[in-house]
Amino acid sequence: MNHRPFTPLRRIIWILTLLLLPLTACQPSGGDAEGSQPDGWQSETRAYEMRIYTANEGKLDELEDRFRNYTMALFEEHGIQNVGYWIPDDPERSHNTLIYIISYESREVAEERWDAFYYSAEWQEIAERTNANGNLVQSVESVFMTPTDYSPLQ
Repeated sequence: MNHRPFTPLRRIIWILTLLLLPLTACQPSGGDAEGSQPDGWQSETRAYEMRIYTANEGKLDELEDRFRNYTMALFEEHGIQNVGYWIPDDPERSHNTLIYIISYESREVAEERWDAFYYSAEWQEIAERTNANGNLVQSVESVFMTPTDYSPLQ
């Protein structure tokens, strides 16, 4: 049998796939009586984005505090749905990496929502305040994902 080796990104995607499977059992309620998908969660065009943040040295705790105390709520206010947040178990990345998945009604909506979030006065104030002792984030990787036709999360 020919198996491809697990690169760090492939390993993260594989782990997140396993972690996301239970979400199909806890989707928000809604939809109609005829069994359609709930409003605001899944549709044929729903877009998911995985973001991988590498924090600057010694800044992961502060980055987590920013998400916990401000960013997640502000995402929701701007129509960006929080799906899940993770810290890798891998010793090399566990001290500086935050991985999360967010969702939008569609890929087209994602850019509008990010612009509204990023340019909001509230976010600008939060970013300035939380970066006062040095930038928290060194780099960001973004991957947009579409569930496959065989995925429980569609």
